[in-house]
Amino acid sequence: MKHKGWLSIVLLLVVITGCKGDVGVSSEEIFTKVLAESEEPLGYYGEGSVSIKDGETEEKTTFEEYAGRNGQRKVITEEPATSKRSIALMDGGSMTIYEEGSKTAQRMDLSPGELPASLTQKEQLLSMLDVVQGTHDTELVGEDTILDMETYHLKLTSKEDGLLGDMDIWVEQENWFIVKMKQKAADIETNVEYTKLDLDPDFSDDTFLLELPEDVKVSDLEEGMAVPASLEEAEQALGTDFLLVDDEKQELDRIEMDKIGGEINRTEVTFYYLQDGVPSFSISVFPTPEGEGMSLGDGNLKVRGNDAEKMDEIRGITWDEQGLRYSLLMEHPDLTTEEVLQLTETMKMHSEL
Repeated sequence: MKHKGWLSIVLLLVVITGCKGDVGVSSEEIFTKVLAESEEPLGYYGEGSVSIKDGETEEKTTFEEYAGRNGQRKVITEEPATSKRSIALMDGGSMTIYEEGSKTAQRMDLSPGELPASLTQKEQLLSMLDVVQGTHDTELVGEDTILDMETYHLKLTSKEDGLLGDMDIWVEQENWFIVKMKQKAADIETNVEYTKLDLDPDFSDDTFLLELPEDVKVSDLEEGMAVPASLEEAEQALGTDFLLVDDEKQELDRIEMDKIGGEINRTEVTFYYLQDGVPSFSISVFPTPEGEGMSLGDGNLKVRGNDAEKMDEIRGITWDEQGLRYSLLMEHPDLTTEEVLQLTETMKMHSEL
């Protein structure tokens, strides 16, 4: 089970920057207060766990987290099933990610005081709270004591089936720190919980250092990262015109371009679609691979008259058309294969829209 999208949401919530302020007395006042808080970071040390359950299958990860008041941060994660440990370090000038035992590490240079968008913490929390204010009913369930800290228990109930589903959040009252979260969307249950939390830590001088083995090669993380792109840039990267979904219910939210090196050596362009403001599906496009074993399908599934393959484990459908390979991933849990196939029939060349 690989729920990378869910893991990213969970881990962003795991490493939340606290904010200081007075305690409110209702769920609406609490939400308003959190959204209005200053950007002053909170230094802390924490330990906890993340679990994601899909039916009878469950993934678990434990973490240690070191957060300095000056923006320095180190997160160590471990998969109990495999004992694999990964370290992500942000020292103010760069971010380094390393999996212990690996021969490679990735590094990204940062502007002074800047954190990469994918790992910023308070911005992600504020964005989430801002979004759910319109899509969820919020309720102050009560007050609970967790780790000897007084917390507010907030319940966020989705007004309709959506990607985020229903959530329960426990917020520490003094610093607005989320110490526990439960989330249920479709058949996926996510739990994040701190088991140890020190909001006034005394870090040693070497806390935010990462000494890599001499044989580890450090590569530039930016080389493998997707970057925003326009329709014109997408066409230039692909070298030809391409198909887009033409359906009034589907909104093209953004386009990303990813340059992949090594043996693959290609550029992929991914189009992300929304329906009613919620992620619906994405379509990655790149030149049709050539060579043995690169052909698709056995004739049992067709997309727009072309042989296609369906990958149930990732809810994906792939087909080739006019020199390009289209790989569609269904993101909304309620989206069906039949609905997707109908949407592909609306596709038109970008130049015709």
